[in-house]
Amino acid sequence: MFISYPHDKGTKLVFPPESCLNCITVELSQIIMSNHAIQYQIITSINDVSAAQLDRLNTQNCPFLQHAFYLNLEQSGCIGEDSGWIAHYVIGLLDNDESKLVVFVPLFLKTHSYGEFVFDFTWAQAYENNGLQYYPKLLNTLPFTPAVGPKQLIDVSCDVFEVKQSLKQVFKQICNQNQFSSCHVLFDQDAKSFADDDFMLRQDVHFIWHNQQYQHFDDFLALFKSRKRKNVSKERRVLKEQGISFEIKEGDSIESEDMSVFYQFYQRQHAKYSRYRSNTGYLNQAFFNQLLQTQSDSLVMVCAKLDGQTVGVALSFKDNDTLYGRYWGCSEEHEFLHFETCYYQGIEYCIKNNLKTFDPGVQGEHKLNRGFVPHKTFSTHYITHPEFKAAIQNFVIEERQHSDLYYDEKLSEVVFKLEVQK
Repeated sequence: MFISYPHDKGTKLVFPPESCLNCITVELSQIIMSNHAIQYQIITSINDVSAAQLDRLNTQNCPFLQHAFYLNLEQSGCIGEDSGWIAHYVIGLLDNDESKLVVFVPLFLKTHSYGEFVFDFTWAQAYENNGLQYYPKLLNTLPFTPAVGPKQLIDVSCDVFEVKQSLKQVFKQICNQNQFSSCHVLFDQDAKSFADDDFMLRQDVHFIWHNQQYQHFDDFLALFKSRKRKNVSKERRVLKEQGISFEIKEGDSIESEDMSVFYQFYQRQHAKYSRYRSNTGYLNQAFFNQLLQTQSDSLVMVCAKLDGQTVGVALSFKDNDTLYGRYWGCSEEHEFLHFETCYYQGIEYCIKNNLKTFDPGVQGEHKLNRGFVPHKTFSTHYITHPEFKAAIQNFVIEERQHSDLYYDEKLSEVVFKLEVQK
């Protein structure tokens, strides 16, 4: 198989026109299904694949793997050469027939490490200190979305193990033939089985809420240890005493004005905390506006109101089983507003709608005191430079040991009674 990305290796990387990258095909003769081979292509626009075919592979209805999600990112300019996220989606066609899509992989050529949430800035710095280029690198992930789940969509009729083995070969060949430093598969639910001697396993800890068939929020709260239960009740009561109420909107009930207010808050939040680019956030207003047109059925918006005015908004996505807390912002600070808007309202929504899991996003030990529990998350990393591979492997092993200790420590701090924790 052969994949190439023509560029002048002696100068700063100049990305070739799309015509140079289209229709690059790879045939893996060892991947056989009913005596037919899967051929791989790299496409640089999501419009090069049928929405119906791609979404058919997305059996979990994950919003971040829908055709519309990538189309929104492309059309709004949130991904593309100017953003440093250059799409190189990998598709697998049965018998090279465009009507028989059986594999889709969101693969990107990255010129920085922002928006990934698995941090490798020190690796890039080490490369630079030794006169080497870390960027560009390959990334298989959901853009700007640190959510655990599938990172390759594979038709149910395929041998998943064999397809994943072939995809590892595709990733490695792209890197090796084009002198890219590395390939990273982030927040993959199958990372442990994907890892091998070439794709090293990296570990982190996130905090997730699980629905234990609760009927009401009080059923969930009843499992807390007494002092923690009182703290949550106090946080919720304080907001009510301030006259702050909450409204949950989803689907068609979310109006364009709601999204405009949210986007103002989103920008304010990023301006306050982010060091990325212009500090206005990874996603622009065009992207959020387009969500209302194409993915409204995946959206859940929590609006905090005071004296008839919206003072805080949390925007989440959902699939068949999970609520994904993604973005939040407010116009003014109120004690405990973030916890209620981003956590308690989401938990109530999951209970009411029988969703099994609430993933509120990365970081934040404060989630422990609000009923979330620690979970190990994993990513895999292929490094082409042999000496750096060895050094990074040692780093990853040591990091995983620290992560295990952190996980055990946080598990001991779970607010549920001990019999629930077991």
